[in-house]
Amino acid sequence: MRYWCDDANIYHPFTPEDKKFYFTDAITNKALGWLDEEPAEDKPFYLYLAFTAPHYPLHAWPEDIAKYKGKYDSGYESIRKARYQRMVKMGLIDPAKSPMQRWKGRAWSELTGIEL
Repeated sequence: MRYWCDDANIYHPFTPEDKKFYFTDAITNKALGWLDEEPAEDKPFYLYLAFTAPHYPLHAWPEDIAKYKGKYDSGYESIRKARYQRMVKMGLIDPAKSPMQRWKGRAWSELTGIEL
């Protein structure tokens, strides 16, 4: 079941009425609202907003998805290897001290469409 928490309010189950609901936009708008509030006198204000934690359902706008169409088709093993080699070439990693670890996960070709 999906939860939505907004300050002290908890909505469970949560299904947005707006078909264009996008979680990242919702938390951004909430944060912008806080920044628009009158600051408390002589009290510091700190706002940390993290966009990296996935939530269910995972959201992405179609135009954002389209930008990456085909980019990851080679699979995570080859992408991981290419990124490692790029960091070695840039001098960020010394392969003698930090060799690329053996992949312990399943092969890309073994995954089903559900797992992709």
